[in-house]
Amino acid sequence: MTTTTHDDLTLRRTFGAVAACGLGIAALAALGLGVSWGLSVVAGAALALGNLWALSRAVQNLVRGDGPALPWTLVSVLKFFALLAVTWVLVRSPQLQPLGVALGFGSLPLGIVFGGLFQAPAPPRSERVATEHTSPGHR
Repeated sequence: MTTTTHDDLTLRRTFGAVAACGLGIAALAALGLGVSWGLSVVAGAALALGNLWALSRAVQNLVRGDGPALPWTLVSVLKFFALLAVTWVLVRSPQLQPLGVALGFGSLPLGIVFGGLFQAPAPPRSERVATEHTSPGHR
């Protein structure tokens, strides 16, 4: 049995909103500008989701203080350089549109905003109670 806190639900909602924004922008780009633009936006949105996932894992582990901070600090630095390298590869790709990749990456701030707009306010810290889920392997 695992527990899910309000923060976990907020993070899941944010991931979903980022993905939905990326797919929406990709659909509009594909319809209006062509398939190449749509695929470029999907590539940028996937990069944004990967960045959000890596950043959330690093921050969660640094804040919780479960272990030494140095490995997660290194992960954060490596994530930054990996993000730069992957962005460079995507932008230099002849099959993708650089502006489309940037539009896809724009799904990150949009998704964070939309994910935060449509959620219930967090209960005060003293009243937060983890809800239990009985599904095995649920995280």
